Amino acid sequence: MRRAAIVCASAEELRPALNGITLEVLDLPGGRGLGSIRHDDLLIDFAAVGCGARLTRRGLGALLQLRPEAIVFVGIAGALDATLRTGDGIIPDWFVTVGYPQPVFRHVTQSGRLAGILWQRMAGQGRLRRGGIFGSGVRLVCRSEEKLRIWRQTGAIAVDMESFEAVSICARHGIEFATLRVISDTASDDLPKWLDEAFDSRFGFDLSRVGLAMAEHPREAALLADHSAAAVFAIREHLPSIIECLGNLRP
Repeated sequence: MRRAAIVCASAEELRPALNGITLEVLDLPGGRGLGSIRHDDLLIDFAAVGCGARLTRRGLGALLQLRPEAIVFVGIAGALDATLRTGDGIIPDWFVTVGYPQPVFRHVTQSGRLAGILWQRMAGQGRLRRGGIFGSGVRLVCRSEEKLRIWRQTGAIAVDMESFEAVSICARHGIEFATLRVISDTASDDLPKWLDEAFDSRFGFDLSRVGLAMAEHPREAALLADHSAAAVFAIREHLPSIIECLGNLRP
């Protein structure tokens, strides 16, 4: 049976969208598999590969053993472009590394068709933007002044920690790829320092440390949760269209 995948970094970005959907068991190392559904002759797998480039590389490596024809990476992102608001969706064409000595650009040569199909199906659904440069950093980009600096340096309109690695892997393996990211924090929002301190590029977020920090900083935690919830809600709204587009994709 043909396979495709819808992938996120953290399970909490995608799991709310899967509520109410009957899923088949998907067994992936480290509990990364969230489940699978059948769409005609296509089996669509849902997986959480982990936060950051290192975990993305490991998680996608496991997923590629299933030989998916196409992968759509979904999740939340931070805005660098001041015109983007919480809940805005982005389907980018270019990806760039940020936070390194020199930025490295990569065009989504493998995803032009899939990104175009997604855009054609989803244009007019909520606040969605097609095209532009998307940044991926080695760490969270937390401060508004750092966001402004990266935007000026690279032209990237938003940033995460996984997309550049994901598109590079898919390009090497000839897999159709697209990404849909939804804005959580805007360009003027400063993320809490404790959130960045709880991230380790080898292991992802230390959830126990995050939980303690949220208890100590309830106002910051509440604002962060509200923004994340708005972005996750938008992902849930877009998910049926993503599933339909993957189902209609043919070699």
